[in-house]
Amino acid sequence: MHSGGISYAMQALRGLAVSALGAIPLGVINVTAMQIAIHQGYSKAWIFAAGAAIVEVIYARVLLVGLKKLLRFRKWLQVMDWLAFAIVAVLAVASLYAAMHPAEQQAIFIRKLTLPTAFLLGMGISAANPMQFPYWFGWSAVFINSGKLGTGVPDFNAYTLGIGIGTLLGLAVFILGGPLLANNLQNGQHWVQWGVGIVLAITALIFLIRLLRGGGSARSLDQSINRHKQVQP
Repeated sequence: MHSGGISYAMQALRGLAVSALGAIPLGVINVTAMQIAIHQGYSKAWIFAAGAAIVEVIYARVLLVGLKKLLRFRKWLQVMDWLAFAIVAVLAVASLYAAMHPAEQQAIFIRKLTLPTAFLLGMGISAANPMQFPYWFGWSAVFINSGKLGTGVPDFNAYTLGIGIGTLLGLAVFILGGPLLANNLQNGQHWVQWGVGIVLAITALIFLIRLLRGGGSARSLDQSINRHKQVQP
C-alpha cells in the first residue's frame, strides 16, 4: 500500500475510534437500539443503527466543510436542543411505563416498527441530537491542528467513512449485548426496561437543567470554536 493509502487508512481509523468512543456512553440512541434488539430483533436494530450512523456522518461532514457557517444557525440549534429533550423525555416515559406494565412487554414508542420506520427513527433521533456539532468540531479541530487530518476531499472521505463504521461498532455493543443480558437474567427484560427508563429520565433531567441555564449545543459550539482559535498559530 502506498503512503497515501496508509494515510487515508489512519484517518479512517481515527474517525472510527472517536465515533465508537462517543457511542459507548449510555444515551438515547444506544439504549433505543438495545430496546429494539430486545423487543423486535436484531435486523430492525441494525437498520435503526444504520439510520443513526448516516446522520452522524452527514453532520460530521458538514462540520468539516463549513465550520464557521454554523454560527449563522444558532436559533436552529436551540430549537434542536429542545426537540432532543422532548424525544428523550418521551422515550423515558415510554420505557418507565413499559417497566411498570411488564405484561405489555414492549415500550410503546418502539412498538410495531417496520424496517423503514426503524431506519427513519434512527435518523430522526440522531438528527435531533445537536450535541454532535460541538463533539465533532472539537475532535476534528484537534486532528486538523495536529496535522493528523488533511483538508482534502479524500482525507475527509476516509475520516467520515471511519465515523460511520465506528458508530455502528459502538452501537453493536448494545444491539448484541442487550438481548444477551435480558436472556441470561430472570425477568431480564423487565429489569433492562427499568434501567433504560431511569437512564433516559436522568438524561432528560440533566438536559433540561442545561437548557434552562443556557448551556445548549450553540454555547458548546461557541466554546469549541474559541478554543480552536486560541490554539491556531
